[in-house]
Amino acid sequence: MITQYFGTTGSGKSANLARIIRETYFRRGAKMLAQCTAQIEADNKEFGMHCTPPTKPPIFVGPHLDVRFETDFEQYFEPYHLDPYRFGIDDGGEFETQSIPPYSLVVIPESQRYYDSRQSSTFHPRTSGIYEKHRHQKINIIIESQRPDLIDQNIRRLTHLFVEMRGIKNKTNFAGRVEETTFYTREFKSWQAVNEYLNGNGKDYEDKTIVYKGNIFACYNSYACAREFMPKRRGDYNYLPSYAEAMKNGMPKGMEQYYELMEPKGYRGKK
Repeated sequence: MITQYFGTTGSGKSANLARIIRETYFRRGAKMLAQCTAQIEADNKEFGMHCTPPTKPPIFVGPHLDVRFETDFEQYFEPYHLDPYRFGIDDGGEFETQSIPPYSLVVIPESQRYYDSRQSSTFHPRTSGIYEKHRHQKINIIIESQRPDLIDQNIRRLTHLFVEMRGIKNKTNFAGRVEETTFYTREFKSWQAVNEYLNGNGKDYEDKTIVYKGNIFACYNSYACAREFMPKRRGDYNYLPSYAEAMKNGMPKGMEQYYELMEPKGYRGKK
């Protein structure tokens, strides 16, 4: 099954993914591990392979969502890493894909980075193939983005469920610690229903409320993307004087390009 979650910044997308991963672990993790191991052993026998079963529930998570939570006293679970660029069916081509075992849950945050609808014409069959054939490997896929129309058209049409994150509400104790989080969602069964809704005409959806007991924010690093914003070239932030002030008193040395008001080379990306 393919599910796409979408919503604006601050609507609870990352917290919701962390919730899904944690609940999957406790509700179905042991069964997923057993099914995955049994299938791998059967496939090894059938095809003469020597593939290794996982050592923990086969949950794979892409970058920008660092999930870690306690499963027992001083024991923690962290999902396997997924490289979304290499998530696909290996066709023996120019680069190796990441092989995902059966009965896995695959979670891809900020999926527009990898499946940008504006670059659909450049997608290789190995990429679309995993979405077309994922059921044969019993893989469940969750992708997340700010807007569903940012995602490749083929993937959108293959998606079984679209879920809009409409917001969250936290309940805290006297010390300010989160004890409960309520997620407000809106579910759509098809891309057509979502598209009509985004255009202001659709009402084919179902509103749902999900309550998570506990502090979901303790299960993941909500600052996982912070490093992307750290100054890389100059080692500090750019506190530039206003345009009028710079025109009057002179531009800061070495910062003249910020006042050119022209599209810089490379802004549009490679053609």
